[in-house]
Amino acid sequence: GCHTLVFGVESASDRILKLMHKNYTAQDAAQALRLSHDAGIHTNMNIIVGFPGETEEDFQATLKFLEANRDHIDLVSNVNGFSVLPDTDIDLNREKYGVFFDGSAEPMLFSDANGLDREGRFRRVARVMETVEKLGLRKGFVSKPALNPDVLAFNKGKNPPFWRRWTS
Repeated sequence: GCHTLVFGVESASDRILKLMHKNYTAQDAAQALRLSHDAGIHTNMNIIVGFPGETEEDFQATLKFLEANRDHIDLVSNVNGFSVLPDTDIDLNREKYGVFFDGSAEPMLFSDANGLDREGRFRRVARVMETVEKLGLRKGFVSKPALNPDVLAFNKGKNPPFWRRWTS
């Protein structure tokens, strides 16, 4: 039986979700969390802040979403400031997304058309973490969720984990 689902909600701004090419709305995400939680499935949620073009209003939508849906979120497992990774649509179309690098290709060292830079994204991450703490949705932020022990046993000696295959 399925006991845990990790939802990459990312943002609760429908405008930002559309820019991210997500095929759902904040309302859809809230419904998925509610239905899963009500079915007895542990719900984890991941958040990305500072997607290019994210305004304070967009950001506030995510904070309000956490508060409105806290009864259906068991854990916010990951909060990240957005990074521009090489060869992604945003990297290849920086002008379209309003992304400006400050003489570096470092994924976090960019600002967007709204002037949001790395420090601004870090401040937003901190604000999300404060909200999550206040709501009791934090049990430790992780960047790598623990793998199911059965999956680890299956992979031991047979196949390397997917991330090793991806990075080799």
